[in-house]
This record gives sequence, C-alpha cells and structure tokens, in this order.
Amino acid sequence: MKFSQNFSQKRPFLFSRIFFVIWLIFCASVSVSLTKSLFSIVSSQSRVRVLEKQHAELERKNAGLEQKITNSRTPFAKESIIRNELGLQKPNEVVVQVPDSATPAAEEQKNENPSVSEPIYRQWITLFFGS
Repeated sequence: MKFSQNFSQKRPFLFSRIFFVIWLIFCASVSVSLTKSLFSIVSSQSRVRVLEKQHAELERKNAGLEQKITNSRTPFAKESIIRNELGLQKPNEVVVQVPDSATPAAEEQKNENPSVSEPIYRQWITLFFGS
C-alpha cells in the first residue's frame, strides 16, 4: 500500500516535469523556427531592394537606348554615321584627315635618338624609387 501511495504522490510531480521538458522543447523549436523565418524575410527584403535598384538602372539604360534609336533615325544622324564611321563623302567634297597626336614633331624627336635613352636598369630604378 505504501508503494502505491508513494507512486501516486510522485506521479503528478513526474508528469509536471515531463510536461515542462516537453513544453521547453516545443518553445525552443518554435523560437528557432521563427528566428530562421525572420532571417529569411530580412535577406529576401535586401535582395528585393538590390533587384529593384538593378531594375531601375536597366530601365534608365533602356530609355537611353530608345532615345539613341529615335535619334539615329533622323537624316542628320544617318549622314553622320555614313561620314564618320564609313568614311564616305558627298560628290565634289574634299575630306581632310588630321592625325590624332597634337605634336607630331615631338614624337619624331623621341624616335630619332633611341641610343641616348637611359639603360633599362636605370629606368626601373626611376620607376620604383623615383630618382
């Protein structure tokens, strides 16, 4: 009789401990799940912001390209393309080509005296140490 009384008295205590452990595990798993969900929402929002910025940039580029297309359909733009890129000219027109360098005489002077230049090791020292 004493054994059954002791067991019945310990039984609510045992069940309350088991219930507490189960409740604790449940709360921990819910907390972990909510934390993961929160992090995924935050990362999704940041990705959405980045993609919205990219979308806006692409929209601007697209508008610029559309503007170039409409501008290139004008007769002046067509003539500019024909003259500049294809190198064509109108009848009885004289084309003068100017070299890209502003001072061709200075370049010729550099090329005339290749033996006067410093030795390579001196050029390396000047490059790395400045004098």
